[in-house]
Amino acid sequence: MVALILRGDNNGFMFSVPLTIPPAKAPDKAIVHIAPSWEHGASCGSCTRCCKEIGCPVLDQESGLCRGYDSFFWRYFNCGRFPTIQPEIDYYGCPKWLMNPEPVFAPAQAATEAQPAGATE
Repeated sequence: MVALILRGDNNGFMFSVPLTIPPAKAPDKAIVHIAPSWEHGASCGSCTRCCKEIGCPVLDQESGLCRGYDSFFWRYFNCGRFPTIQPEIDYYGCPKWLMNPEPVFAPAQAATEAQPAGATE
């Protein structure tokens, strides 16, 4: 895995996870959701696009299954938390995930939310 990172073929995404961040088994649902057209539920099904794109050594080529699923590597690095940004989805051509739209606040609403509870002007 270190060779994949150092080789630089992953568009820098492997470096996007700070070493101090807690492990994750799934992406943050506050920023992504499963595409309505995705037929495999929470599973990646038989899709191995991201694994094949980086030449992942823990992908079993015969079965197409991840030998590292839910392992230390999965939870602490990018696999368990994929995706975190739109360029990751684009780079791997991932059909499963869509980014959630950014909330749009009206100026008055944003000012009210920024004000601490009980504060007066």
